Amino acid sequence: MFLLLILPILVSGFITCHTHPVYKYKLHRFEGQYLYLKSAWLGIVNFIFGVLIVIFFDNNLPSYINICSFSFPLDIQQFVNLNLQNLNTLSTGEAEDLSWILIITVTTLIVPYIWSFLSFSRLCIRFKTTHPNTQISGTILSDSPLDNFLFNASLEKGDYQIMVTLSDRKVYVGKVNNLGEPNESEGADQEISIVPTMSGYREKDSLEVKFTTLYSGLSEDTFIILRQDSILSVSEFSFDIYEELNPKKEKWKPI
Repeated sequence: MFLLLILPILVSGFITCHTHPVYKYKLHRFEGQYLYLKSAWLGIVNFIFGVLIVIFFDNNLPSYINICSFSFPLDIQQFVNLNLQNLNTLSTGEAEDLSWILIITVTTLIVPYIWSFLSFSRLCIRFKTTHPNTQISGTILSDSPLDNFLFNASLEKGDYQIMVTLSDRKVYVGKVNNLGEPNESEGADQEISIVPTMSGYREKDSLEVKFTTLYSGLSEDTFIILRQDSILSVSEFSFDIYEELNPKKEKWKPI
């Protein structure tokens, strides 16, 4: 009968992956068997805490509490056990086992939400903000040079520009103003949005950059969305350095 706890353990672990402020940003990295194992591991942790919570309340709460001459049962196991026995379909032992399974199952499914709330509160205190999503993303994306560069570029203010070269040799220069939100299969960096300053292409043989379009006078509401998997290279761009290295070319620095 206790095999019935396997499904709640897996579901509890999966709920943790979706609600925990850190694990939900890493969910796209858990694929195939690794997702099952991760869900099982987190579910076991939730199950252990669920059992401890049930034991604590079962040992520390009185059997009944009297309010305004009404008696309310607080012994959860006894209350569920008696109701199951009233069905007249289970023996005393079976009813008692099933009552414990139901109580632990419900508690195991509640623990992920408690865990997520406490973790979110801890992160808010740590980063001194009520919206720590940016800091969480930065911590997770720091393990990849490209991810880390794009994330930091999205936080830069002022005239900070980057140059992005795509796999089709298209080149964009602009400001990163947004990164995509994570989902079940992709991270927060699957797409980037940039406010373009100018664009061009790389020569097929020499790979020299040729700028063809200047986006002058456009507002920051004008942006281009790029898929990260199409990005071939990315770097910081300085108009002063570009003009110094290319003195004979037309000045492309925006007004």
